[in-house]
Amino acid sequence: MSELIDNLLKDIGDCGISFDEPLPDAKDFPNENAYRIEIAMDLERTKNKYNRSCMDYAQRMDKRLGYWHRKELESLEGRMEKLAFKGKVFLGKAQGISPEKIEQAREYKITDLIKTHHGMAICPFHNDKRASMDVRKNFFYCYGCNASGDVIDFLIRTEKLTFKEAITRLS
Repeated sequence: MSELIDNLLKDIGDCGISFDEPLPDAKDFPNENAYRIEIAMDLERTKNKYNRSCMDYAQRMDKRLGYWHRKELESLEGRMEKLAFKGKVFLGKAQGISPEKIEQAREYKITDLIKTHHGMAICPFHNDKRASMDVRKNFFYCYGCNASGDVIDFLIRTEKLTFKEAITRLS
């Protein structure tokens, strides 16, 4: 899914979002395609904001992370999780996969696929000598190469599987 979004919206810049904004609702769009595009764009904007927040956090590791910064990250994580699920449901529908099967695959623990130490792992996507991949709440983010996603995205990228193959293997 993240490849789909990355290919679809490669050159999108940060459009700025408000975290109090409700998630897009299908009834607000004239057709399913317009709704799918809005979900992808919203996910990309949220992902960019989250990645920048993580980089900001990494640069300030010697200082305590403030309450509002933690709240912002938690809010972004929740929004990304909901948007990613909606996007994966669209992708699953196109390939004949039920939303229940996608949800079951997303619940597979990412720590069963990659060895972590205190929530950090060596990134398999670039030549990493020290753990630079943050793994929590079944999501990953690499501070070195900016790779990010959920357990499904991780399996697709590491094993070079299709979306359908990854869902089948995880569920």
